[in-house]
Amino acid sequence: MERVKEVFEVVKDCMFPPFKTSIIVDPAGAYTTTAAMVAKVEDALTRSNLGSLKDKRCTIFGTGPVGRVAAILLSKMDATSQ
Repeated sequence: MERVKEVFEVVKDCMFPPFKTSIIVDPAGAYTTTAAMVAKVEDALTRSNLGSLKDKRCTIFGTGPVGRVAAILLSKMDATSQ
């Protein structure tokens, strides 16, 4: 998990026109699982007229790959994770 961004940047920097493609780095499926979870929470907040995740306090249960990615993603969205 700690090296995903580094790997992504190295792969991206190795591409050149016309040889460019999408890049997916998803260790243990943590990024796709986290993205789906956050999207569901955002949808529930919107449907309940509770705003966005920005400035919300979020509790994460678990320190595995999904929990760690969720903490990173929420912090990038200006949410506070505990």
